[in-house]
Amino acid sequence: MDYVNSPTILAAGDVMLGLALAPAVVFLVVYMTTAKWYRTPIGRMFVIAQGAIVLVSVVVLASLIFGTTYPGRDWVRLVGYSAHFIGQLVFLATYLSTRRVPSTPHTLPKTRMDTNS
Repeated sequence: MDYVNSPTILAAGDVMLGLALAPAVVFLVVYMTTAKWYRTPIGRMFVIAQGAIVLVSVVVLASLIFGTTYPGRDWVRLVGYSAHFIGQLVFLATYLSTRRVPSTPHTLPKTRMDTNS
């Protein structure tokens, strides 16, 4: 059996992408309306990264629904994938700028088990 090009499996993947878009959009809207995401770098990172995921999902779904020749597809792809790229850069930069680097090696305090008395 050839599962690589199975139309059923390809269609199931398309459906899963469509289904995944709904909770992605709901999370983005709920998070943006209920959290003070704009106050922290991590919050802004979540909004940008999730927005990029939503955009890329919309770009791919548009191609699946309308085919690869719909008007404006080149611009939709350029904007969507550029936003995804920028989102990933922000994601990385935020992580690198907020992680804590210890200035001294971490050592655990000595316990009674560490002594020979």
